[in-house]
Amino acid sequence: MNDETEFAPAARASAATLTRQIALACSHPAITTLLESVAAALAILNPERQIVGSNLAYLELVGGESPLGLRPGESLDCVHAQRGPNGCGTGRICLTCGAALAILSALREARPAELECALRRRRGEATEDLAMAARAVPFSVEGESLLLLVLKDISQEKRSAGLRRIFLHDLNNLLVGIVNASEELSGISGTDELAREIHLIAARMTRVIALERAFAEDPTRCRACPERVSLRDEAAVLGRLVARHPAAANKTLSCSLPEGAIEIETDAVVLERVVLNMLLNAFEASAEGSEVALKVEEGEQECTVSVWNRGRIAPEVQARIFQRYFTTRPGLDRGQGTFAIQHLGEDTLGGRVGFTSGEEGTTFWLTLPRRFPRSPAPRAQP
Repeated sequence: MNDETEFAPAARASAATLTRQIALACSHPAITTLLESVAAALAILNPERQIVGSNLAYLELVGGESPLGLRPGESLDCVHAQRGPNGCGTGRICLTCGAALAILSALREARPAELECALRRRRGEATEDLAMAARAVPFSVEGESLLLLVLKDISQEKRSAGLRRIFLHDLNNLLVGIVNASEELSGISGTDELAREIHLIAARMTRVIALERAFAEDPTRCRACPERVSLRDEAAVLGRLVARHPAAANKTLSCSLPEGAIEIETDAVVLERVVLNMLLNAFEASAEGSEVALKVEEGEQECTVSVWNRGRIAPEVQARIFQRYFTTRPGLDRGQGTFAIQHLGEDTLGGRVGFTSGEEGTTFWLTLPRRFPRSPAPRAQP
């Protein structure tokens, strides 16, 4: 790395070289046939990662503006494209960009490379998250080294896979509660309290199903059903739900709660969804024998629920932690959890979500007003 870049090379082709490469890409029969024959979004890049040719699908993807001379992230309006000292690929955050990594690998290894890319782009006032499969294929024409970049939108596949994973996980957690309570009922007299707990869990199952369906189709459809909620009771419920989860095996959960009922007005099901995600993420990031801490702090106007674990999030990952589809783990069903934490916590519950990560460990927190805001303020876009 140097002053001109924090990741990929910063240099761009000279005007004369770029003009020659664009003319070649626009006139060579093999290239033009390729661009006209494939329905996916295609762009031809030079060794400096600038676009020298593209097909109609790529033009539609970038909104109709000519992408020639730009790098992919610049043409796609990636919100991170200008964070580096010399545009797309030169910022530290680009270390986590699948498209940039595929392009650099193909250039370096002289062979095709394909990775998933979580793209957040801004068009006017609107911000959009896309999941893309990025494939880079090096080739040579008339002595000119070029690169074919193929972009495929896999957002719908990711949403569908994420819905299946989230739904099954949450349904399984609730079913565990039902099974455990049912086992205790066997042969025990005076079972009214346990029966009420089973009824409560079953009722919440229907809410979870409706919530997950709405979240997968369109997160803005998620609506809260506020009620009086005891955070002490919720902490107890979450402790029981997470205790038997495989991610918590051979690990411990500690709880720190202030005295009193700690009641607030919020949606209990959505709150459980957010905090359960925090807990499971913390357990998944923790080694065997380690501790995860759940803490509730009470204020006059607000209450904060936080989850801590000993792990540390890499700096280049922190900037994307709430970006939909971004994940450090393989699989179509990944990249939804932390996005859901922020979206549900802020846009549905009207609270604030954040995290800190460093030598002392990682803490995710959710701060909620004691009284549910009837018109939650829209979350500021990053």
